[in-house]
Amino acid sequence: MSIFEFFVAIIFLNYISLILLIIISIREKSPRLFLKYFFGSVIVITWSAMIIQQTAEVSYISNRQILCNLLISIWGIKAIYLNKYLKIALFSGFLEEVKDNILDKNYLNILFSAFKLSLIQILCFSSIISLNFISASSGLTLLDAFALIVCVLGLTIELKSLSSLQSHLKKAFPAKASLLKEGLWKFSRHPHYLGQLLFFLGLFFFGLGTVNGLAGLVALIAVCYLFHVIIIPENEKKMSNKFDNYHQYTQSTYRTFTKRI
Repeated sequence: MSIFEFFVAIIFLNYISLILLIIISIREKSPRLFLKYFFGSVIVITWSAMIIQQTAEVSYISNRQILCNLLISIWGIKAIYLNKYLKIALFSGFLEEVKDNILDKNYLNILFSAFKLSLIQILCFSSIISLNFISASSGLTLLDAFALIVCVLGLTIELKSLSSLQSHLKKAFPAKASLLKEGLWKFSRHPHYLGQLLFFLGLFFFGLGTVNGLAGLVALIAVCYLFHVIIIPENEKKMSNKFDNYHQYTQSTYRTFTKRI
């Protein structure tokens, strides 16, 4: 099996997973169902990639491969139950498009939109391809240890930031603004996104130890583009409308990478 055939197989599996999720969400009349389980397909294609690798006898299973697949699965499970605001920012437009196509009975457009979304998702998680298609040596290296530290650090920062965010959202409006003066939010305007970027950076470092490590670079570039060009600017626009002093806050902090990291 060539890497192109492997890539096509992963895209097909991811596309089918998304189509099934869309069908179930339409039947249940629940857009929230789609939002909640969208990243579940990442878990599916991660382990499917390893199964395809073994079935096609591309290579043996490596320790790096198993470790990375576990990390991606943990990220996927986390994304199912958290990341509400990220998913709304990413998919609100897509869901509106699906709704309009259903009303117009234009089901072909739904299939095409789902394919585009599936392709974007695969680009963001192209590390799965580099880590599951000829994952190089079976043993772990110092680079892998460093990559693991970066991934765990990213997950920790994200979970801690989301925990602080959730607790402050339950408070009365004046108290919500105190979030910007506490913890990681004092240094980064989006520490939860910082954590995600670090996680993908860690996957990129893992990929450097594989034969197709550049696929991880594609993922890193795609994720950075989504965050810094699409998600964060829209997020900051909404925040500036909510908090009077948000502009001053932006002058003393970075978007993602803080002064201490």
